[in-house]
Amino acid sequence: MQSISELLRSEKDASGLSYRDLVERASKAGYSLKFQYVNELVVSGPKSWPKNPDTFRALAAILRVSEKSVVLAYAASLGLDVTDSTSPFATRLPAGTEKLSPSMQDALIAVVRAATQEEGDGNVSTAPITRAGESPAPSDEATQDDVDLAAYDTGRESQGRRLRRLQDEAAEAGGGA
Repeated sequence: MQSISELLRSEKDASGLSYRDLVERASKAGYSLKFQYVNELVVSGPKSWPKNPDTFRALAAILRVSEKSVVLAYAASLGLDVTDSTSPFATRLPAGTEKLSPSMQDALIAVVRAATQEEGDGNVSTAPITRAGESPAPSDEATQDDVDLAAYDTGRESQGRRLRRLQDEAAEAGGGA
């Protein structure tokens, strides 16, 4: 994760603008940010967490990134261990993928998800688990439960009820075994 100082230096280099010009971006976006503050961030990094949330918004306008990216960079600058967990697969993705654009991250996540579902290791089902460990994944064959449920919905006797009825009849006929 890049620090806020690194983000500011990168934007200055990429845009070819001075830090004063970058501060002007914030002003044009409707935020007040002092050149001295930006210069202090670049030279020595932040000393504390900003009290005003508009500071993050102004920096996001300067850097042309999301506020979340600024907050994470600020936290990294202060030595806070913050993990960007925008995805449930964040812990499985290789280091450095946080620098990819959001659309590229989504594409990589889709590939990981597809690979996990197709290649599973055989020990863990990748399908969501429902009650009693049953997977809601569709199967090609109807189970007896499916047939019984369909029979119940139509008012016909299910196989289980039929067997129970026959057992009861046999018990009554046999004297109650």
